[in-house]
Amino acid sequence: MKKMLALVCALAMIVSMSACAFADYTPSGEFNIRVFAKAGGVADIVTRIAAQGLQEQYGATAIVNNLTGANGAVAVSDMNAYDPSINELSVVSMGLFTMGPLMNPELGIKFEDYDVVASLIRDEFVLYVSKNSGIKSWEDLVAYAAQNPVTYASNTPGGNTHIVQTALFGDADIVAEALTSSGSNQDILAVMSGDAICTAATVTLGMPYVESGDLIPLLVFSENQTRKGGRDTENISQVKKKSAKTLRRELKLYRENGVSLYLNGEPSTPKKIAKACQIAEDGVYMRDYTEDEEGHIACVSFDLIRKM
Repeated sequence: MKKMLALVCALAMIVSMSACAFADYTPSGEFNIRVFAKAGGVADIVTRIAAQGLQEQYGATAIVNNLTGANGAVAVSDMNAYDPSINELSVVSMGLFTMGPLMNPELGIKFEDYDVVASLIRDEFVLYVSKNSGIKSWEDLVAYAAQNPVTYASNTPGGNTHIVQTALFGDADIVAEALTSSGSNQDILAVMSGDAICTAATVTLGMPYVESGDLIPLLVFSENQTRKGGRDTENISQVKKKSAKTLRRELKLYRENGVSLYLNGEPSTPKKIAKACQIAEDGVYMRDYTEDEEGHIACVSFDLIRKM
């Protein structure tokens, strides 16, 4: 019997070691879902929305645990310690199975040993630079690299953002050094602060910073090719609306689980926070988490960081 996974990332999914189909499933206990990303990231948000759907569909409790490290290998290894069951799930990145074995041949995690329950996220990566970098295009970055050392921000070594940037700079014969952080939000902050020249992040995650003018998109890592330069303003608007809708659903889930929500220091609602993030023009809203003594999220705060 296989274990089940849920892959996330540029592509994220849920995986399991059980071949049991959800259509024939009768709950026999709570769902234990591991997600490879830290709280607050896109993968974490979508996982919690999926968990809510499982609870509504099957009437069984779904518990989400953030087990970060090794691009999902830590989460899957924890799941492997349990007997194969549809109740034991992991949300991982496709990179765990594609690039993971290349980066670490001794990993011992094979795609054929698991069943994919669902594909959760399909979001293209974009290469971003800060508005203060003086770089406006891929050609500008290449010219900069000819005269200066390049540092790019990425999270887990061997993870998706690390892999796509390593491949990009290697293909362009650019010597670049990775600045490792604890997550994609920190990657973006590293670029905005000048600690790194660029970073790769999803469209959904980077869009608010593009709209605020803090980040400049240089190229898109697409399924068929790397597209350089330009952007479709209509698509940006659509993505922005979609992001607001996703945020509102996430915050509703938090509130239903007793998590307090704040907007600029005041108690707020999912609708008001999502709307504020969508229409912000003079800055961007940054979120912050407060945990209780057991390490669970107790409060989520959104504060406006104004443009300088």
